Amino acid sequence: PLGLLPLLLRLREAYPKAGLTLAEALADWLEATAGELHTMDPAAAARWLGLWQAALPDHPDRTPVAWREVLVGYRRASLATLDSGTPEYVAALGELANALSAVGQRTEALRLTEEVKNAYKVLSEKDAEKFLPLYATSLTNLARSLAELGRREEALAVAEEAAGLYRRLAAQNPRAYGPYLGASLNNLANILSELGRREEALAVAEEAAGLYRRLAAQNPQAYEPDLAMSLGALGSVLLGLNRASEAAQAFAEGLRVLLPHARRLPRAYGRLLQGLLNGHLRAAQVAGVAPQVGAQGPAPLLWAWVEDAARSEKPLESEVARILEAIRQDANAPEVLRTLAARLRAVLEGQRDPDALTRGLGWAEAVNMLALLGELRQQGLGQFVGGLAAAIRDYLQGVPQAEAYLRQLAEANLQAENETARAFGRGLQALLSGERDPKRLLAGWGQDEPLLAAALRLALEEE
Repeated sequence: PLGLLPLLLRLREAYPKAGLTLAEALADWLEATAGELHTMDPAAAARWLGLWQAALPDHPDRTPVAWREVLVGYRRASLATLDSGTPEYVAALGELANALSAVGQRTEALRLTEEVKNAYKVLSEKDAEKFLPLYATSLTNLARSLAELGRREEALAVAEEAAGLYRRLAAQNPRAYGPYLGASLNNLANILSELGRREEALAVAEEAAGLYRRLAAQNPQAYEPDLAMSLGALGSVLLGLNRASEAAQAFAEGLRVLLPHARRLPRAYGRLLQGLLNGHLRAAQVAGVAPQVGAQGPAPLLWAWVEDAARSEKPLESEVARILEAIRQDANAPEVLRTLAARLRAVLEGQRDPDALTRGLGWAEAVNMLALLGELRQQGLGQFVGGLAAAIRDYLQGVPQAEAYLRQLAEANLQAENETARAFGRGLQALLSGERDPKRLLAGWGQDEPLLAAALRLALEEE
């Protein structure tokens, strides 16, 4: 059944109803099989679930739409192997709530989130040192779920309780709980702003940004992404107060702070970068000032566009055209950004040759260009292409998890009925056996799957 995952990416695009039906059936099978296997051999069940854990992304936001029902099934399957009421069970219940929310089952997700909150409250009364922080986090998650369902007054009360708990914890141990206080303050500021209490929201957002500035000054690698998120929340509040020029500056600062991290981990920070970029462009337009697109750099921006397009109804071509116009208006845009803009224009004009579009680009820009081409072909393929390139490069650099992923991907494709898929599996198998000659690795699948072939070539060139 692991071999169905690549098929789901294509089936969901070509035949949405059939793809959804297959994903839901696979999810039900996962849950039932895990329970039966756990009853017979718990160790075997754990190993089997480990294969699915390695094949699926660890968070709904990083999971292709076609696989999200399967992720729900995996989370339910994991619960079936745990004892109810244990801390491990409660944590898994929270992960299931996140997965359900991603497939639109927000009412059920809210019910589980409330259950998680109640469970952590009981556990915290028995062992406050260990579980009070988790109880506070569960309150923050509950506040977000309530806000998503439009129950903002209830969300505000819960968010205020969470912030109050984290204030107490941060007073006792600033290093450990300061970051969590910042996150709870960002959440509180967003809810206050949605309720129209924007002056109060501004005070809270400024406090959060100030807290993360101090943390980022001490440890930039760990806390700059949080600072960027906080600056985004501050920018949104300022924009709501009609202080567009200040909002544009806050969003731009967030983009500059996040850029080094987004270059290193574009998948992890693409969505945040997209939000900051959209906020900056919107605020700059309202304020009547030129957007500072050039400061952001090309690679993470391109990934952010792809990520955003995969989650929205807006045509990807129109989104790219909008960004190109912003680049054209920026007199200070660097040459590398203008080079990428020229490639994007070629894409909009119909160019689809991955080699021509990636030649001469850096690693991140080239991989993200492949992801863009994948999204233009079908939803989910872009994420798969980008992930494959990163996994091959990680394998060549000795990352164990990447090897496990590639072995599972090879085995799944070797069992497929389609000869192209089997050729793809043989190429990956040869790579894992030490072959490095691109011509031999690509035999039989490079011509039919040019994006996957280009991903392999890029990873080999990077080595």
